[in-house]
Amino acid sequence: MRGIVMEKNKNGLIVMTGDGQFLEIKNHISQTEIGQEIEVKNITNHNSDIFRKVASIAAAIIIFLSGGYGIFGYHTVYGYVDVDINPRVELSYNLYKRVIGVRGLNEDGENILMNVKDYKNKPIGVVINKVIDSAIKENYIKENDENAVLVTITESKNEIDDNKILEEIDTHIKDSSIKAEVVVIKSDKKSYEEAKKDNISPGKTKLIEKAADENKNINPSEIKDKSVKEIMSIIKESRKENKKEDRKSKREIRHIEREKKEIEKNTRKMEKEKEKKESKLDVNKEKEKDRQEINKDNKKENRSNKRVKENKNNKENKENKENNSKNNSKDRNQYNNKNSEKNKDKNNKSKGKQTNNSKKNNSGDNSRNNPKNRK
Repeated sequence: MRGIVMEKNKNGLIVMTGDGQFLEIKNHISQTEIGQEIEVKNITNHNSDIFRKVASIAAAIIIFLSGGYGIFGYHTVYGYVDVDINPRVELSYNLYKRVIGVRGLNEDGENILMNVKDYKNKPIGVVINKVIDSAIKENYIKENDENAVLVTITESKNEIDDNKILEEIDTHIKDSSIKAEVVVIKSDKKSYEEAKKDNISPGKTKLIEKAADENKNINPSEIKDKSVKEIMSIIKESRKENKKEDRKSKREIRHIEREKKEIEKNTRKMEKEKEKKESKLDVNKEKEKDRQEINKDNKKENRSNKRVKENKNNKENKENKENNSKNNSKDRNQYNNKNSEKNKDKNNKSKGKQTNNSKKNNSGDNSRNNPKNRK
């Protein structure tokens, strides 16, 4: 008999069976969660009216307080997991992150689900691995081939650990000696509903968008019907091309940067040379300015010296003139004195001569007047 775990306590578990009985399991060792379906063994049957009433009230309280725990949480779909290989399979899971339903979204998906048994109430990762095993068995995933598995998790309130699921799938594939690229994408309910209208998984929609982003020449509608493997291959090739372009661009950028650095280096060199020339010119200008100042000072000094000299010469000339004037005056005086003396002497001589003549005349006259002389 199987039942759903409704409550966990110190004494054990309370399980509700399919026929509505509430059973208490004491000393339960294995790890279980509320809402998990388990095999019921070694049970104590409490079919009394009192226990039924107490258990029913407890279950009602749990359901009321938790807003969906218990039987309702178990049967209610809280999200979906789409597995695209090219067979497309959808798993539905409940509040407890247990798979409660599977369905094929295409003919290949229905085909591989024929091999997937005993999935009910199993963890999501376990059921995904069962789907992958069936895909390997049916030759959808081949050895020595480029295989791809896309897993899309559509969440509703209850968050799924996508990294844990990716790790579980990767480990399982490695143990199967099969190489496959696994991509796990998270989606939301709105994206899920929009994708379902186009009969496509939200994860595949995101892959198509990514392919279009990687290669601008791709029209999303043209690759819509391609398999996940083909789309991922397109993304890989586009990334390779983009990397080549990036490397080319980086080389060109490095080349441009080298040229830029060379130009900057030459510019700095030219600026330094210019600064040197300007500095030299400034030095020459300063020297020229100093020379001009010196010449100016020399000129001033020369003019000053010239004026001093001229003043001195003028003074000397003036003194010479004055001296000459004095000398000339003295000479003139001397000359005049000499002339005066000469004239005096001359006058004196003239007077003497006149005196002598006068004497002679007087003597002559006297002699003539003398009767002796007249005889």
